[in-house]
Amino acid sequence: MEQIEQVISDAMLAAVERYEVIGVPVLPDDYRQSVLAALAGIWSPSITAEATEVADQFKDGFPQLETKEAPEFFRRIVEEFIAQYGAQKVTQIVEATAEQMQRLILQGTKEGLSVAEIAKAIREKIPAISQLRANVIARTETHTSSMYGSISAAKQSRVPLRKEWSSVDDSRTRDFGEGDGVVDEFSHRAMDGVTVSMDDLFMVPAKNGTKDPMSYPGDPAGSAGNVINCRCSLVYSRVGSFSGL
Repeated sequence: MEQIEQVISDAMLAAVERYEVIGVPVLPDDYRQSVLAALAGIWSPSITAEATEVADQFKDGFPQLETKEAPEFFRRIVEEFIAQYGAQKVTQIVEATAEQMQRLILQGTKEGLSVAEIAKAIREKIPAISQLRANVIARTETHTSSMYGSISAAKQSRVPLRKEWSSVDDSRTRDFGEGDGVVDEFSHRAMDGVTVSMDDLFMVPAKNGTKDPMSYPGDPAGSAGNVINCRCSLVYSRVGSFSGL
């Protein structure tokens, strides 16, 4: 988390400097690369840890990991995640940073502050802003990447498996008011225990009556309200096991 926090903070400070000089908060040219490097530092260990857990649980499904291929197996999953989602996620963070800078400047302008005063006010807010954003990003990206590592490994098991959505049973779990009286946009409580085949999608119910298709908890294909700060996980069982799965 510290790395992404530092990257966001440095970029905002650099943008403030440009704003003072040219009147426009221009982010550094290397911001995208810095964000990607920081995210990769989150993704790689999370993906590898979850993929390893699945492989350890179903050892007979991964005979290839008893060979020299093991490191390459996990590295390939990490590379596939970055290739599929890296650019999208970096763009989201960069655009969010630019939008936040514009909002802060607009707020200062409405208050009648000078450029120097606006820049000073933004600098004072940057530590809190970057820490808050880094916390959300780190939690979300750790969860999403770990679930990707989990399901990617499970799909490569030579033992047929089924996947089950497992929700955390507490008041913070997304639901339609059952836990804390607050009606959330989606219900993860309703998904607890739902089991489907590896290639099927989970259909997460929304309060408007529709359903959001997701391959796994944290799936970037899902709506933001389903993904951000999600804590759900996956459980696997062998096809034809005693549980009937």
